[in-house]
Amino acid sequence: MHVTRDGFETLIAPGSRWQPISEFDGKPWNELWDDFYAEASRFDGRKLRALFGERYRPPRPLPEKGSSWEDFDRLLVDEFLRRHHHRLAHQIALHGMPAKDGESLQVCLRESRDHEFLADVSGLVARSHGMNLRPCIGYLEVHFQNRVNHRGVHAPFVMVLLWLADYFQIQASRAPTERTTVETFLSGFSEREWKVYQCIEDIHNTSKDPEAIIVNAAPKEVGSFLRLKNWLSRLQDELDRSWAVLGEVYGLQRHNKLNEIGIKIRRVKSSIDNVEEFSKTVSYVPENISFQTASSDLLKLLVGPLYGGNPGIGIRELVQNGVDAVREFDDLSVRRPELKKVERWSQDVDVLVEIECDDKNLPVQVAVTDRGVGMTADIVRDYFLMAGASFRKSDAWRRDHEDDTGHSRVLRTGRFGVGALAAFLLGDEIEVNTRHVASATTEGIFFKARIDTEEISVVRGNCPVGTRITIAIPEYMRKKVDAIVPGKWTKEIDSHHGCGHYFLKSPSLGLYFSHIGKRLPVKWFWPQPESALEPPRRSFRSEEFGTVFWT
Repeated sequence: MHVTRDGFETLIAPGSRWQPISEFDGKPWNELWDDFYAEASRFDGRKLRALFGERYRPPRPLPEKGSSWEDFDRLLVDEFLRRHHHRLAHQIALHGMPAKDGESLQVCLRESRDHEFLADVSGLVARSHGMNLRPCIGYLEVHFQNRVNHRGVHAPFVMVLLWLADYFQIQASRAPTERTTVETFLSGFSEREWKVYQCIEDIHNTSKDPEAIIVNAAPKEVGSFLRLKNWLSRLQDELDRSWAVLGEVYGLQRHNKLNEIGIKIRRVKSSIDNVEEFSKTVSYVPENISFQTASSDLLKLLVGPLYGGNPGIGIRELVQNGVDAVREFDDLSVRRPELKKVERWSQDVDVLVEIECDDKNLPVQVAVTDRGVGMTADIVRDYFLMAGASFRKSDAWRRDHEDDTGHSRVLRTGRFGVGALAAFLLGDEIEVNTRHVASATTEGIFFKARIDTEEISVVRGNCPVGTRITIAIPEYMRKKVDAIVPGKWTKEIDSHHGCGHYFLKSPSLGLYFSHIGKRLPVKWFWPQPESALEPPRRSFRSEEFGTVFWT
């Protein structure tokens, strides 16, 4: 299958005949391409290098019709088609190859219902190569009311055969060394895959185990070894899944049918299974060796030295995260006004710090609640609880909050992904209630965790949009926390308080003390970035920070 430039332009043209198939596809090709280009424009250097090699550059919009393409333009389109090639194969079988000027080149006869069936089922088999087999079996039931052998075609078996044939076609002959001798790959991904092919010496099933296929390989460096090991693991998983699907389709009453149609391989074995023995044959250590963390022990080491043991920093970091979350909500709601109607935490400020005190006016609990964008369970798992993993560096965040040029629409204070750790400067356990703006009312999540909790129980339930983090202050910390919060000031918050170090009018911050029974007013504010300044304040523009103020 070869898609020309003209054909690709036809494919992604609005209203093209290659429309989504409802059982599988969501968006049409032009929207898929727009989404992909928006994602690619936010790729960091590591991802660009992995996909496009050392001579990468940031993506650009495809040249207008009639203008020449560069190699990088083709590589960008290649990556897009690689992601969706199984969908394209099905639609080519139904509608033909995309050709120039909106035309198509038919590849399957469409002169009878038999021809239409064969075009659809052959395209479905091709599509199954890139996805879970079970939805494809469901498609057979819906469209042909027969998932076994409609019109004598054993489509499930052919789907499995395609999967296994492609997996097993990894011999060195598929990636000849002559190619790499005379040509340099533009794509780092292709170069790594090529090396894996070249390390395969033989594939056979003539061993003492007739149900096993044997892969003899000699990877020359650790990268190829690890990729091959992963490939073998995925192949065994696919074998297991294929047998399960065929068993479901053909059933116990047809148990002999599997032998009749030739499915015999159940296991994959290789020359690298015994890593200890294989390591004696190579000069490198065949293991995945990289920088690792000692989990909670490292977290404990980080918290104190990183923040100087100052509990005021804990409040500051929680306030900072809350302010950022509110800005993110505001940015989303500009483009999606319906979000303004969701239920958020009921408070008259954007971020509220509540300090509960005992009868001696010593703080016993701190809670920080924001009316921001909130978190999903995935964000909590992959970013909030992961030291050094900043969600604001993820593709998902960039897609929501960066413009077409890759610049953030949101002023960010958090940068390094360690702010959540600072909460443990206040106490030994945190309690989190949060719900993402895109989640249903019942999809809020709740959990409690110490810094060394091994298994955190995350529970779903009703929750407003936003995040509330509560920390109980142990007795030995109460006087230390009291020293950095204005617990005995009853009039206003001035410039010297240690409770958040935040003095902007928007998003707004409030500070509430239980023993006072009211929220303290803020005495003064720093100017907003768009504010007009008067001496002694000065400012200058900064590409990294926007506007920098000083006196």
